[in-house]
Amino acid sequence: MKHFSFLFAFLILIACGDQSTETDQQSTNQAPPTEDELIQRLMAEYKTEDGSLAAKQHNEIINYAIDNRLDLQVTESGLFYQILSQGEGDFIEMGDRLTAHYKGTLLDGTVFDSSYDRQKPIQFNVGQMIPGWNEGLQFMQPGSNAMFICPSRLAYQDRAFTDPQTGEEIIPPNSILRFDLEVTARFRIPTATE
Repeated sequence: MKHFSFLFAFLILIACGDQSTETDQQSTNQAPPTEDELIQRLMAEYKTEDGSLAAKQHNEIINYAIDNRLDLQVTESGLFYQILSQGEGDFIEMGDRLTAHYKGTLLDGTVFDSSYDRQKPIQFNVGQMIPGWNEGLQFMQPGSNAMFICPSRLAYQDRAFTDPQTGEEIIPPNSILRFDLEVTARFRIPTATE
């Protein structure tokens, strides 16, 4: 399998403005929904009002979630996420420095990057990543595992990425991306008032 660690730099540098997050945190202690409940809840999110790229990708993610029986939540910005296991401590905030492992895939399952395969987690500051990560990380605590499905506007938008060694396209423009990630550590830098 090819490793595309150069994409990490783009995760960091493509923060596209402020992204609001929901104030309610998802509870992971509830019983999972039945298949019918899951389908009904996701179909209620289906967009029929326009044919925009945003609406098309939103519906594509819903179809993907239904096909794969994923219990995803959706934010106002359009980030789909699932907290698979919650860690401990305070919720992650903008500016926190984190260490995390992740795997990034296209919706067809093609892996474009994986810190697990490199056996080396990444370190970054929340707020310097792609908008989908900056938003979704704030639903997590250190030690959490989550899945984010980012429409292109919360990921790399209309940018395409190629393997610098082979020239092969690994992320087409306007791609929906799935990230499976685990926050392994948080480092808080004390402020002058602390």
